[in-house]
Amino acid sequence: MKYNKELTFSFYCDMMQLSDLTQLVRPHKFVLHASLSWAETWRKEVFTLSEKTKEYFLGNIEKQSRLFRTVWRKLQESDLAQHKLNTYLQHEYNIDKRTANTLIQGVKGRLKALKALKEVERANLQTKINTLKKRVEELSTIIKELKKKAENNKLTENQLFSYRNKKRDLWQKKQKVNRLNQEI
Repeated sequence: MKYNKELTFSFYCDMMQLSDLTQLVRPHKFVLHASLSWAETWRKEVFTLSEKTKEYFLGNIEKQSRLFRTVWRKLQESDLAQHKLNTYLQHEYNIDKRTANTLIQGVKGRLKALKALKEVERANLQTKINTLKKRVEELSTIIKELKKKAENNKLTENQLFSYRNKKRDLWQKKQKVNRLNQEI
């Protein structure tokens, strides 16, 4: 496939005309990045924001974050019906019904995702604990066998070293199980 510079340039210009921000964002310069061949070439546009755009975005971001925190707090504190919370936001912050619904649904989605994530984390933690408990049981049986041999001085130097390491490993695993149980 042959690379056509003019076609690509006109395509990007058409896309810019369709953008909602055509009055606020103006193209600063076009940078052409080339790799090994024209087929692997891509284009990147660098934009600068006007002062009007900066003011709009900064003011809107502060307002949106304040509204988001407010909705988050209201939904956590009480189980308000969506229409009541919507009315409250419309009157208190002078926003559209559509904006209020978007905020409420966004916060509800994040809360739901957070709850689901915590359930998955709890399940993963429980799996870790069960795996460690099985390993503790295995080490306990191995250590009991080695302890009998150690009492009769029938262990070689390497086996004695291994026995001591396994006892230390058993203690560490028990400590980890206790710590993980506290996290649940």
